[in-house]
Amino acid sequence: MSGLRLEFVQAGYGYLTVCFEGPEDDFRGPYGAIIRLPRNMCDELWTRYADSQATIEDWAYRGVAHRADQAHTASRTQRRGYTLDNIWWLINDTTH
Repeated sequence: MSGLRLEFVQAGYGYLTVCFEGPEDDFRGPYGAIIRLPRNMCDELWTRYADSQATIEDWAYRGVAHRADQAHTASRTQRRGYTLDNIWWLINDTTH
């Protein structure tokens, strides 16, 4: 990955909340992602990131870690958006 350092993970109400710091030279964080969790392996959200033979670890890599890495990479050309909680939410699946 691009040097992201995991700070914490919390699951609840069908979502996974992940917060992380960027690489050592990136002082724009902390960053966050709110990822909707699939209900089962037949869920469209599962099949978007993994096939029927995939493990939970495979899905987590593609559906969470890879998405967060891509969002962080894309953010390098953006101005940091400030929020009351001081976390730059790069992914927020609750708005979809």
